[in-house]
Amino acid sequence: MNEAPENFTLHFGTKPHELDVATLVGSLAAIETVLQELDCLNQGATRISLKVRPFKKGSFEVPVELQHLATATVLSLTPREWCTVADILKMMVELIKLTVLFGGKKKKTVTEEGNSVIIKGTRGRVTYIDRRTYKVFNVDTVVCEALARGFGSLEANKDVKRVKLLDSKRKVLLNVPRRHFPLLKERTIGGPREETTLRERIELTVYKVVFDAGPKWKFIYRGFRVWATIKDADFLAQVTDGEAFAHGDVLDVDLEIAREFDPVSKTYVNKAYNVIKVYRHTRRPRQTPLGLAE
Repeated sequence: MNEAPENFTLHFGTKPHELDVATLVGSLAAIETVLQELDCLNQGATRISLKVRPFKKGSFEVPVELQHLATATVLSLTPREWCTVADILKMMVELIKLTVLFGGKKKKTVTEEGNSVIIKGTRGRVTYIDRRTYKVFNVDTVVCEALARGFGSLEANKDVKRVKLLDSKRKVLLNVPRRHFPLLKERTIGGPREETTLRERIELTVYKVVFDAGPKWKFIYRGFRVWATIKDADFLAQVTDGEAFAHGDVLDVDLEIAREFDPVSKTYVNKAYNVIKVYRHTRRPRQTPLGLAE
């Protein structure tokens, strides 16, 4: 069964209220490419359909119908989390906002929390983005190039002062003024070229305890051995007081990861690990002289 369509409107701020064919076709083709790529990344059992509806009078607007259509393959061999057409549309809006956000010169701090990525600017402005969107923003060439082509078409037309995207109830989902077109046209894969910081709560397995080389221990993190600096003063006081630790123990922690953009792989790599807070220490089962676990 086909999913109910999601209707939205592209509003081109032009004066007079007309738009040349090249700008219209270039913009719609780019949007279709982005939406289809996002849909393909999130599920494999449907294809997305983009249809232009009859135009209305007024400032140049293009009513668009977005819908999932079932394909011949009902079940995907690699199941993915289901995304509605509204989700896909939201991700595209977030991608454009991210590009503008990171197009500025001021440094941003990026942290992860659950399914969201939190971006903080130097002036305290906080933006929440879907984790999936942020991943696409950093690594997907198809989406990146399509957005660049679309906004390149818009920038080439001097009459277009802004572009808006409105939902079926005429609520503005996106409003991009002309001054931001160059940021979107020149966007290259890989996201912001700067260091970022991710923070997550996770259980780390103790691999090596080092008491004589500062508060840096070796842990197993997502299957990899990493050195991490412990910055939790209360936990370090427990260590000083003689709390016992052994290989295989588990710490429930807030882990902060400093990441740096690698221009060769066009993605971020982890550079340093810091344990900010230790919530719980779970000892591994100890063996008694009879070989029984305590």
